[in-house]
Amino acid sequence: MRLLYWGLTTLVAVVCAVFAVHNRTPVTIDFWPFPALELPVFLVVLTALALGFVSGWIIVWLGHLGTRSERRRLAKRVPRLEAQIDAAKEPAPPGRSLTV
Repeated sequence: MRLLYWGLTTLVAVVCAVFAVHNRTPVTIDFWPFPALELPVFLVVLTALALGFVSGWIIVWLGHLGTRSERRRLAKRVPRLEAQIDAAKEPAPPGRSLTV
């Protein structure tokens, strides 16, 4: 699995490097409240991809807040339930009946 991870990471890095080398033509970015900037195409595209990745990660992270809090709540409950199970498994003292 680690080999697959590093192989894909290397492939993405090489593709980004080749893309950056071949797309150095400057473009003007004019976003109204800010002054116009002249940046290379690769910088604009890779920045947009990075911002998309980060915003997607944040949205997914926020979407799983409820799941993570539920998992923490259940994890705190496990030791108490295990203690109850262990107590139920202990043999009854001699002379006492378990039936009512």
